[in-house]
Amino acid sequence: TDETGYRIQSATNATFTANLVTSTTGANATTFTTGNLPRSTPFYFRVQAINGAGGSAWANATPFPIITAP
Repeated sequence: TDETGYRIQSATNATFTANLVTSTTGANATTFTTGNLPRSTPFYFRVQAINGAGGSAWANATPFPIITAP
């Protein structure tokens, strides 16, 4: 309830070391749009709430991975 935003990471592997992209949103965000992603490709997403004290634990998106539409 005291987040100032969210950090969202996507990658093409579950350890978030391949093709890592980090984005941020403002407080109270409930949606996030990635833009264009390759079709039929698995992407791993995780989210972290942030505020002045730092970041929360990462939470993996479900399903893990998300596979883009063909």
